[in-house]
Amino acid sequence: MGIFQKLIDIARGKNEYLQIHGKGNEVVLCRKSKTKVIIYGNNNKVFIDESIKRFPCTVYIGVVDCPTDGCTVTVKKGCTSNGITIRCFEDNSKVEIGEDCMFSANIAIECTDTHAVFDINTKELLNAGSFVKLGNHVWVGADTSILKNTNIPNNCIIGRQSLVTKSFEEENCLIAGSPAQIKKKNINWSRLRPKQYQAQK
Repeated sequence: MGIFQKLIDIARGKNEYLQIHGKGNEVVLCRKSKTKVIIYGNNNKVFIDESIKRFPCTVYIGVVDCPTDGCTVTVKKGCTSNGITIRCFEDNSKVEIGEDCMFSANIAIECTDTHAVFDINTKELLNAGSFVKLGNHVWVGADTSILKNTNIPNNCIIGRQSLVTKSFEEENCLIAGSPAQIKKKNINWSRLRPKQYQAQK
């Protein structure tokens, strides 16, 4: 697309980062954040704290053949990202990311299994997705997947290439592996490089 067409689209109110199909949807974010939001459904909310100037992320709520209603995605202040995909494909599901979280690249937050798993006798749905919650000051390593119905407490680190399939309750832990488990307790982390951290001690 040429620069002139982009200017025409801006003048017409189009935005390549927002694709919203439905009613009552609300999106709040900094226009320069590089966050892309694609919504199929009604009454969904995406809040990326407006103080976050750069947050490469794609948020999918619903799909064209299965719209989703009443979902909420929240990212609080101080968070940074090198690339996240967030998916909510079930009604009333919620993704909450606390303050000062740091995301590496190629991270998936999946508040759904996308397709149904059910009991063959009762037909009961066995894999409903409801939430993903990250506390404050959580560092997520590259190539990590965080699956539905999981909680990561404050001040934790999720190791590179981890698969988070359950909730954790203890703060200040290193969590890693596939499936992820607590590997070390009583830790914390800093945005400083190791050399910088050593110099300030």
